[in-house]
Amino acid sequence: MTADELLGWVARYDLWVYGLLLAYCVGKTGPLPMVAGFLGFTGALDTGLVVGVVLAGSLMGSQLRFLIGRVGAPWLFDRFPRFAPWLALGVAAVDRYQWWLLPFYRFAKGTFSLVGLGAGASALPWKRFVLPDACGAALWAGTSVGVGVFIGSLGAQV
Repeated sequence: MTADELLGWVARYDLWVYGLLLAYCVGKTGPLPMVAGFLGFTGALDTGLVVGVVLAGSLMGSQLRFLIGRVGAPWLFDRFPRFAPWLALGVAAVDRYQWWLLPFYRFAKGTFSLVGLGAGASALPWKRFVLPDACGAALWAGTSVGVGVFIGSLGAQV
């Protein structure tokens, strides 16, 4: 897909793009917010709204994972025995490194679900999970969208 095709697609589907971005950020932390930041730089999307949608999606995704880990951890251990060591790893990591891990786990590939479920399955109270997780979500949203805006501005200078 070329840049012109992408811009045409964004113009055609307008508000649906924000919904797609929200759903993406609930499910994973990947490169799509950077693309949205680039599109925000071009004027195809509202950059402030993009940051808000990415932040909301990331927070909803981490809170959902925490809830699933809190309520469904015994079921997950029983139902998926091959997944049990990974969930135990997430629990151990949160128990040991929670103040370093929770604000930054979104930046490492493959840790969004592992740490979110592990935090819910651990003894960590929800009240102690919310603040570092929200700070990490804000940091990740600003950084990922900001990188896209930076790439856009760099491309405009070239």
